[in-house]
Amino acid sequence: MIEVIPFKGLLYNLDIIGSLDEVTAPSYDVLFADQQEVLYQKNPHNMVRLILGKESEKDSETDNRYTRSAKVFEDWINEGILKRDDEPGFYIYSQEYEFEGENFLPHRIFCACQNRRL
Repeated sequence: MIEVIPFKGLLYNLDIIGSLDEVTAPSYDVLFADQQEVLYQKNPHNMVRLILGKESEKDSETDNRYTRSAKVFEDWINEGILKRDDEPGFYIYSQEYEFEGENFLPHRIFCACQNRRL
């Protein structure tokens, strides 16, 4: 039996970043290069740095958009930009968008799951 359980999420530290409006970004698969650059300039802690790192002509197996994003993620944790929630919980996520003239507002819940043997 699968058990749904709360967990301690990793969240932006609002004491450091201020408003979430400055650091949120659309899903990586709907961002164009010009939008990506606007988000990079908007705030040095914008989520776009994690979800859609910039590519470079000098990219290699050890230095590329993914390795750089991993380094940014590690730095943000070490600097306290991202912090572990104090208490375990369930996290609700919703994102409003328009598609083919219709507005959508899907809701999702993030939780941990574990397999309990009876």
